[in-house]
Amino acid sequence: MPIIPIIGRETLQSARIALIGIGTTIRKTMTETAKNRSGNSRIAVGIVVGEESLPLLHKTVTSAQTLSDHIFVLALGEKMNIAESHVNVYYGGWADDEAGSKNMLIDHIEAANVADYLVWFNPGEEFDEKTLDEFRLFLEQDCQRDHVYMMVLHRFHREDRKRHDFDEETIEARLMPLRKGIRFQGRVRATFLARCASLMTQISAAPGRFLLPSKKIDPMRTKNRAKLTLKILEKVEKEGDVIQDDLLAARAEAQFILGNYVDSRKLSKQLIKETSRSDLRLSAYFNLWETFAAAPIPDAEVTKLMIEALDHYPVEMQLLTFLGSHLQRTGQLELAERTFETAVQHGKVSLDIWHRLRIREIAVTSWALCLRLQDRNGEAIHVMESNVELVDDRSDYNRHLLVITVILQHAPEKET
Repeated sequence: MPIIPIIGRETLQSARIALIGIGTTIRKTMTETAKNRSGNSRIAVGIVVGEESLPLLHKTVTSAQTLSDHIFVLALGEKMNIAESHVNVYYGGWADDEAGSKNMLIDHIEAANVADYLVWFNPGEEFDEKTLDEFRLFLEQDCQRDHVYMMVLHRFHREDRKRHDFDEETIEARLMPLRKGIRFQGRVRATFLARCASLMTQISAAPGRFLLPSKKIDPMRTKNRAKLTLKILEKVEKEGDVIQDDLLAARAEAQFILGNYVDSRKLSKQLIKETSRSDLRLSAYFNLWETFAAAPIPDAEVTKLMIEALDHYPVEMQLLTFLGSHLQRTGQLELAERTFETAVQHGKVSLDIWHRLRIREIAVTSWALCLRLQDRNGEAIHVMESNVELVDDRSDYNRHLLVITVILQHAPEKET
């Protein structure tokens, strides 16, 4: 699987803007052709739905219909009742073979011969309407047949979507050309990226963004899916396949969802030791961090593991910010300060790993808070004011700055 490079602070803003739909290849003036959806005949939408996610299908189909008139759904169960109008429904596939099911749907779509490109949705997802015009224009003018395209996924932490403190983003391959022999691989965590190199297909970024539901909307469905994942992996193991890389990562994630934090931690450590893939190793370190929060271990062990992670990823912004928060919580303020400073001034974000949407703002405000805790309020204000360009939503940021300013007016600067 190709490794998506991490992107530095100086280029992150422009890269992220391109991914969500305001890239330099997109013209500022929208043409009437794009507005009238004339490009819709070029794209089909594919959705694979199981019984556990059937209640989420209607919302996704409604959103997908803003992109295309050609919606194709594969239902993993002949007894499922799909009542969506203007949708091509097929029955079959395998609940324990994600790639096989998606490939079956690709065969149906290519046989229908109604589109040149296919965009994938998962049940429960919606397409961000704010990026719709840019995506349509991209399809009309810039989409290339020898490319597959990565697109942004935005996961809300809160169902009301009013605050974004813990919202997360990543990128996934979601847009692919049809009739090019591209097929998925992997019974769990299926992907078609591995096939791209052999087919001389390039990987690029496309505008547009998918909105994923909060993980808290239906925890029971999430747990049922995790149980199914573990059953599939047991079957794979019995058939003689080795559980490694993506499969090992899937097992660690499933155990975490089910509350088996010790097992999840053990599997993540195994993945870190065994995998040769940088993206999976970094993801495993972040999974470890989540297990620390859910089932604490001695602070010294946490520090050791996070520093070990930094040996592999010395300028990973989210990793540095998490370590700084840990050091600050344990009273190591000088080390925390240097860690936050490194994150802000030199940090990079790995776009293909789930990361906090506001991680740059978190790093800046954490650095300023660390200075406040040392009664260095003037320096804290300087940090906030000199890094304002890293912030997307300035409402909370301005509140932090105001608090520090008020404190400075009532407290003298500590001698250093």
